[in-house]
Amino acid sequence: MPSSEIDAIRALLTAKARPMGWAQRRERLDEIGSVWPVADDIVLTSVDLGGVPGEWSLAPGSDASRVLMFFHGGGYCSGSITSHRRMVTEAGRAAKIRTLAVGYRLAPEHPFPAALDDAMTAWRYLRK
Repeated sequence: MPSSEIDAIRALLTAKARPMGWAQRRERLDEIGSVWPVADDIVLTSVDLGGVPGEWSLAPGSDASRVLMFFHGGGYCSGSITSHRRMVTEAGRAAKIRTLAVGYRLAPEHPFPAALDDAMTAWRYLRK
């Protein structure tokens, strides 16, 4: 039997015309990600990773000295910190560590190697 979350996603997907452009597709993915809100006990903090947007998350009882750096899916052309927020925060909770989600630049507006450059910038930020 489908869950209420799946029902909400189905309703969202059928309520609007299929997105055609990248901006519309990204917006839709963020909407879908918002169907699952982050738990109230998770602390979220936005951070500038040397020009690359990022977001820390920390669940109660997590070891803040350990970090899961998360690069969202989407084939380098969609996805965001917003669209994958619940997945990231729950991965951190399960592993009992804090997470750092990275908002790298997306193609086609920012062709290769922009996403890789952003990933390396975020990695250097984390290592310092």
